[in-house]
Amino acid sequence: MHKKFLDIPIDWVDPDALERKIKLFVTTKQPHHIVTVNPEFIVVSRGNETFRTALQEADLSLPDGTGIVLGQTFFDKPYRKSKLTRLGQYLALCFQFVLYPHSFTYKRITGVDLTDRLLQMSAAHGWRVYLLGANPGIAAKAAEVWTSVYPELKIVGTSSSDPEDKNTIPDVKAAQPDILIVAYGSPKQELFIYKNKAALKVPVMVGVGGTFDTAAGTRYNPPKWIKFLGFEWLTYLITQPKRYRRIWRSTITFSNLIISSKSLDKKLEI
Repeated sequence: MHKKFLDIPIDWVDPDALERKIKLFVTTKQPHHIVTVNPEFIVVSRGNETFRTALQEADLSLPDGTGIVLGQTFFDKPYRKSKLTRLGQYLALCFQFVLYPHSFTYKRITGVDLTDRLLQMSAAHGWRVYLLGANPGIAAKAAEVWTSVYPELKIVGTSSSDPEDKNTIPDVKAAQPDILIVAYGSPKQELFIYKNKAALKVPVMVGVGGTFDTAAGTRYNPPKWIKFLGFEWLTYLITQPKRYRRIWRSTITFSNLIISSKSLDKKLEI
């Protein structure tokens, strides 16, 4: 199911459909860009035209973040013009998610979940994987962890080189990967793939933020029940208070965009 979310396309796919898409991308041997859209992406894209275009032109756009699930559910319902009423309705959805998360039709696919699926499929099908980004040594450490979990996994290269390094693209191309997983952080990783998609010529390319750090054990990984309830932002605020600006964008600024969306007014006029 393909929908527009504040001018950004979102593909709501189940696990089986996602695997079919990935297999198709690898089989065609043509370059494809997958993005995992979270609330911060939506906010940043409003002020960064190139980033917005990168998201709009992605070959597969997955919903990463509870806010995307809440926002899409909110947009699907009838709403009144009063912003105060909209706020009440949105908060009610938030409480519903905390109490009954299984009651929501839409499901998110996080960068960590997508990475794990890509690695499983790569190990099963013999696909070649390249890990690019993060701080020095982190990609290599993540590779050690993942190959211990998936012994058949072929990781053909790891690098922390900067996207501006003239050797970055040649090194990736020389390794001939089927899957390129990039951890430069957003929007840097998405812009790198978007601008160099044709030159890289990798069938599947995706940015996954801090996933390498999580695998390597250098980043706090919240318990599954916290992820299930969508409270990662709260644990990051406590454990990494320097990220408060990003967390503010992902919660307060994002929620305000949802409630103030002109698309709701247009829907009411129809």
